[in-house]
Amino acid sequence: MDQIVSFLKTKEDILLVLTAYSVIQILALDLGINVPQHQKDLLIKNKIFHPILLYATAFTTTNNHRLSLITTCIYFIISFYFISDDENQENTISFRSLRRRNF
Repeated sequence: MDQIVSFLKTKEDILLVLTAYSVIQILALDLGINVPQHQKDLLIKNKIFHPILLYATAFTTTNNHRLSLITTCIYFIISFYFISDDENQENTISFRSLRRRNF
């Protein structure tokens, strides 16, 4: 455990690891690789991880904390403005639903 902590010396390293994990997880799901249910639940059901992982991804893209925070806030403002919880859940788009439509 100490080796992992010493490896992740900066907050940028932590954000990069979180981003890499989320991209790998989503790619595995999209490719149809069997992912244990507890890993799916970690990302999907625990909504506390959503802003953290989105912020980490935005930071990896922009390499700027201020822009990452602004981008993450814009995402949540737009998503909550257009989709109110479960009432419009059928209007959300996922990669799986796009694959089924055979564009």
